[in-house]
Amino acid sequence: MVAQHAETSQVVLWVVILIVIYGGLSLALKASELRSRVKSHMFRMRELAEVGSVLIDSDYQLLEDPDFQKAKELAFSTVKSNDSLTQKFPLNLKRFTEQVLKIALFGSLLSTIDLRFLGYIGVLILLVIAYRFFQHRFINKTKAERATYIDQYYYLHRVTSNFKMAKDVRLYRVQPWFLNIFEEVLKNLRHITVRRSRVVFGGQFISAFLILLLTFYGYSVLILQLIEGRLNVGELTFYIGAISMIAIASSELINVLFDLLDDSNDAGHLRHFLHYPPLFNHVAKQTLPELIDTIELKNVTFTYPQSDRPIFKNFNLTIHQNEKIALVGLNGAGKTTLVKLLLHLYQPQEGQILINGMDHQRFAVNDYYRLFSVVFQDHFPLPMTIRETVLQDSAYDEVKYRKVLEDSGLLEVTQGLPLGDDTPLVREMNAEAVTLSGGQHQKLKLAQALYKDAPVLILDEPTAALDPLAESEIYRRYHKYSKDKLSIFITHRLATTQFCDRILFLEDGKIIEDGTHRQLMDMRGKYQQMYDKQAYYYQEGERE
Repeated sequence: MVAQHAETSQVVLWVVILIVIYGGLSLALKASELRSRVKSHMFRMRELAEVGSVLIDSDYQLLEDPDFQKAKELAFSTVKSNDSLTQKFPLNLKRFTEQVLKIALFGSLLSTIDLRFLGYIGVLILLVIAYRFFQHRFINKTKAERATYIDQYYYLHRVTSNFKMAKDVRLYRVQPWFLNIFEEVLKNLRHITVRRSRVVFGGQFISAFLILLLTFYGYSVLILQLIEGRLNVGELTFYIGAISMIAIASSELINVLFDLLDDSNDAGHLRHFLHYPPLFNHVAKQTLPELIDTIELKNVTFTYPQSDRPIFKNFNLTIHQNEKIALVGLNGAGKTTLVKLLLHLYQPQEGQILINGMDHQRFAVNDYYRLFSVVFQDHFPLPMTIRETVLQDSAYDEVKYRKVLEDSGLLEVTQGLPLGDDTPLVREMNAEAVTLSGGQHQKLKLAQALYKDAPVLILDEPTAALDPLAESEIYRRYHKYSKDKLSIFITHRLATTQFCDRILFLEDGKIIEDGTHRQLMDMRGKYQQMYDKQAYYYQEGERE
């Protein structure tokens, strides 16, 4: 309008109108972006909760499977931060739409001057896309290697900042070792980062060079037409702006195309994890028995993932109702693995585990877990109250609950706490929480097992960290509780095995000795040797 000598009032009017329109559109866009950002954030929170839910419900054996672990990490990476898939994708889709519209609009305007503009724009985009495909493949190829170094770095960071490690770090002066490892990891990380940066820089250089050629060609055409009088200054200014917009939009379009490709890969990772196939049966094909007459392992073979040597091969064992079994043996003999097979935390590759003669895989796995009360050696208290920890998902019965506290010895513990059984655990989550001692925590786990009142009781070295007196008290309570239950005890301390009906000595995944304490002592085999060694050390301690 200025170049055509329009009246000043008319120019001002149109400027005001355009500013109002632009302002209105900008406000609408900002409001839309804010709404989209909030919705994307809420959607990410839901997806994060769903990923967590899938992880919690996944079959235990999958948690040790490398493929499942990789799928889990990739799924979490798509939802765990604000720059992850669910919040990037709407913005990337908006960016893509904007750039396509800009190229279409300004490209069509420039084509009215010279049709070759469209051809050059197409060639520019195709050439840069070709290089970016190479770049994208290289980045993806090195992603796993880079992720390994990053995992190593964060592992070292967690270990060095772990309060439980602080004593060893200082007393044994391992700081130089940590520093050397840190330097090695950072060196590897720098090396791969430099390689990736070079490839990225190459793409940016090619893109910038081609855009520069397009801009140079456009300016040449426009200046020539201005000299020939086919354009005025206003039109020249407008078309120069159009060329700049085309150049920027072309570069941005290529970037967003590969961002959308990454989004597609992330969506695939998330979908793969959310629909990861289960290993175990989750649909009941058989009614769960109320009582356990027998548990039988029949020709069971089990091998850990990525291992060539089976832990058990054609393993057989039958346990009868109300029988008390002790599993003993050296570390690595397969005791805990055997328990995990019985619990259906692991699934054998061959053979069957029969409950009252029925294959345990015919029961829904979550129903099957109701058959067992289990106390493991390691314990990880959850940020719950003592009462909630005892009850877990069982309904509250005041009479039963009170008796459980008394029988387990937990009542005297709760009576000494200001909040009683409403005392929370895990101090990191609650300032009023308490940290239970080893013996107190075992009383809590016994109360939990008593309240569940399952037909089978399994103890996996629950007293390993306790002194002999505390251990004796805990086992006395377990012995009293297990009178009418099928019970399995894993222990290294053979003094606790004498109340068991059968003692199974495991070695290399085989039962090499089976009998009562007296029978095995008379056999004068591995059990007797281990028992005598432990008795000798106790006697030495008494003499000292």
